[in-house]
Amino acid sequence: IGAAIATLVSYVFLSIAMILSARKILSFHFPFQDAIKYTILSAFMCFIVIQVETPNVILTIASKIFTGVILYSLLILLFHRKAFFFLLDMRKK
Repeated sequence: IGAAIATLVSYVFLSIAMILSARKILSFHFPFQDAIKYTILSAFMCFIVIQVETPNVILTIASKIFTGVILYSLLILLFHRKAFFFLLDMRKK
């Protein structure tokens, strides 16, 4: 598991370095605030999904998937304004 974490960390640093160096050549805006927000929300979702356990392995997997889908949907509706207003517009129709 240590190698996976080390790989993840190195790819994050590589991605940041590539974005920063590419900004000098290309003119584009990377949404750093959104990326940080969604990273925090993903970590929260991961923490909640990891807590789901049942005696049966298949039931645990199904429960984690269900919990992840519900939690992801709720977090997107709460923290993504366009999705929230899109849902409100759909209800009016």
